[in-house]
Amino acid sequence: MKRLFRFIAALSLMAAASAQVSAYTTTSCGSGDVSWSSKFRYLYAYTGSFPSGSSYRTALEEAVDRLNDNASGFTFYIIYTSTAPALGNGRSEVWIENISPPGVTNYWWNGSCNMTEADIRMDSSVTWTTSIVKTTNFNYGGSGRPFQTTLLHELGHAIGLGHEADEYNIMGQDWDHIHTNGNYSRAYFGEDASDGSVYLYGAGSGQDLGVVHWKWTGASGAYSAHGRTRLLDPSTGSELSYTVVGGERRYNVVRGQNVRMELTYENNGNSYQYQDVNYYISTNSTVSTWDTLLASRNLGLSPDNVYTSTYDVTIPSNVSCNTPHWLGAVMDPDGSVSELAEWNNATYIPVYVNWTFSCLVITPTLEVTPIQP
Repeated sequence: MKRLFRFIAALSLMAAASAQVSAYTTTSCGSGDVSWSSKFRYLYAYTGSFPSGSSYRTALEEAVDRLNDNASGFTFYIIYTSTAPALGNGRSEVWIENISPPGVTNYWWNGSCNMTEADIRMDSSVTWTTSIVKTTNFNYGGSGRPFQTTLLHELGHAIGLGHEADEYNIMGQDWDHIHTNGNYSRAYFGEDASDGSVYLYGAGSGQDLGVVHWKWTGASGAYSAHGRTRLLDPSTGSELSYTVVGGERRYNVVRGQNVRMELTYENNGNSYQYQDVNYYISTNSTVSTWDTLLASRNLGLSPDNVYTSTYDVTIPSNVSCNTPHWLGAVMDPDGSVSELAEWNNATYIPVYVNWTFSCLVITPTLEVTPIQP
């Protein structure tokens, strides 16, 4: 008779019996690690929690799509069912009910360390946002915790990953492991969790690069803590002055000023990438290659680390004064890499170009002397 084990992973609990492998964490099972026996599984979604046409169903599908972007090629397929879910019934399920932590994953494995069931429950008492519009998100002045990031954290548990505190990653503090550009903030799996999926299931064929304005700031118990990347003074290394607008730091700059941009770069794929990164200034928060180019560099990224680094740029002398702008970066600007996701290649840091005497524009007057008859 096969032995059966049960494991609970919740946002309020430290993962038990976990082994440190690189930065990601997995669950030990003797000399091995707990995982599924194949690279795909069915996930039964309860229609009482995710009815057709609801924002929660859309959010569920978005989160599962983000899990499926992992570098190993592991895939969850959703099956909607009206059958009431239950723990320990032999099939993997996801539903919403009133529980204490924001999310809980229960999973079981047999004597061969193969998972046999993984059930995810999301807390109905949390003020969630299921929208990817950033202004609904409490990171950006809204009131809701992003449903997709928390569910993606739980999906990470459901493939065998544990909590992680040593670098910026979805298996730590999930709500601010998020990609933002323009008006949209999206959950994504990230380098560390993808690296863990490759460790558990082997490499797939997917490649993906990303840049975000979040970074690792330390450990909070078993979880990584995250905060915003900053704009710095290159001569002192100190953070520039700012005001908070819509939950975001908007830095005060002037024309011609040299500034140091801090951003986080990730290789979420399965092979080393050496790619261009372009830096721009934009008149809106959607940074793209259509904006004004400030600088460019080459950056080498391996798929086993998260890189938070800085680069110096100069505020152009001809930008509008007394006006908000957005400094930003675009990875793989020429689109040479075929990626699992293209929307995570650009992000921004808000700035406000203050008035100085350099903002005075003197228009020369052309004096015309009439010809005398």
